[in-house]
Amino acid sequence: MAASPGGDIAEFVHAVAAFEHVNQIKLTSEEIGRLFHEANEDRTSKNPFMFCNDEQHFEQIRRALRISNPYRPADEREMESVLDALLDSENHGDVHLADMLRNPSLWRVRKELLNEVIRIVYRAVITADEHVHTILILLRGNHEDQDGLVRVQNVMPECSGLVPMLTPRGKDDFHGPYAVMGYGDTWRPLRAKYADIVVNFMKKSRSSFTDFKRGAVSDLLQQYGMSREEQAVLMSKRTNVLQLYDVVFDV
Repeated sequence: MAASPGGDIAEFVHAVAAFEHVNQIKLTSEEIGRLFHEANEDRTSKNPFMFCNDEQHFEQIRRALRISNPYRPADEREMESVLDALLDSENHGDVHLADMLRNPSLWRVRKELLNEVIRIVYRAVITADEHVHTILILLRGNHEDQDGLVRVQNVMPECSGLVPMLTPRGKDDFHGPYAVMGYGDTWRPLRAKYADIVVNFMKKSRSSFTDFKRGAVSDLLQQYGMSREEQAVLMSKRTNVLQLYDVVFDV
């Protein structure tokens, strides 16, 4: 399993953020929701929209809200409570998303935009939205499988389920927590595609505008991605919670 820091949530957030910055336009909540579905309508089980959290933080949400199952809220009131809880950095097992919530300007993102995307994406995965293939990687978990959720056990050297075991080359005895990240040029094609999708979507959404500066949006999105990767490396040096490897699969 490979991802960029913050997973597909961060990639999508920065695509919208780049467009907003270049064109000095803030997307509405309704536009962000429609864009999320349109941008990811071609996702499949082999190429899902992926992001992660962990069992510990979902259990924390369950206890705080006093509900039986935060993965499948009983009604809309519970759903809204879960989504609100996920806007708190203390409820995220993804260290990068958590830090983005705490320090949005450091990660070059508008806090309100990040909050809106988190709500939209988690609603999609919790409701098993059939219009977009989303996967929540829930670390350190052994609960029964539910639609839209894939659970893996992030304990090296073994992983449960169907996720391939990833061991850093030359570190067979390493047992600490880590994430395997793709970075550098790995994500340039995805970011270029996202830039095209956002510009094309906004041309339809706001037809009164004629020039959304596609090239500038794409260039800024690439810069945002590289900045996020650099910030992730700095985090790893400060906290040792993340180690980056340029070898993604070694099987």
